Amino acid sequence: MTTKLFENRTLSILLMGTAVLLLAALMLPLFAAAQEGELPPRGGEPPTATPVPEEPTPAPPTATPEPVAESAQTGSRLQLHARYGPNWQWHLTAWQELWTEVQWSDGANWHTVEGWRGQMDNISQVGGQWVSVREWWVGGENLGSGPYRWVIYQQQGGAVLLTSRPFTLPAHGGETMVIPVTIGE
Repeated sequence: MTTKLFENRTLSILLMGTAVLLLAALMLPLFAAAQEGELPPRGGEPPTATPVPEEPTPAPPTATPEPVAESAQTGSRLQLHARYGPNWQWHLTAWQELWTEVQWSDGANWHTVEGWRGQMDNISQVGGQWVSVREWWVGGENLGSGPYRWVIYQQQGGAVLLTSRPFTLPAHGGETMVIPVTIGE
């Protein structure tokens, strides 16, 4: 009986070992192809790469006041930093849905700058609070002009959540101007 049990175990081990060797022999060409970068087709359309610009795309206002007389050769950055206060209701509006616009004043009315509107760029934690950011490039011809303000909407075409205080664009090239606001205070 012991001999029969020994023979069955030995046979099982040999069969399992043979199966592992056979599987390895079948998989070896796939591993070699993966190392050479020649993977078998997976079906469907291959993904397309979308180039990401290294510098922000200049988007000068389409209807701005007179440019500053001594404009710099380089531009600056304008950033909105929207902090989420304790009354922000995440379950009602996601940060990705928020819509922002920069507006400029002619002294009597506020006008939307056509090139400076869109959704938030990203979100991160700063000092334990969530902060989403929207950034625009300020061309040298617009440095020092104003007044401007940020308007944040619940979504594109939605209700206004808040409006920042008026500000003037950076006066010098290479600066980053940050306009902080808090939503849901």
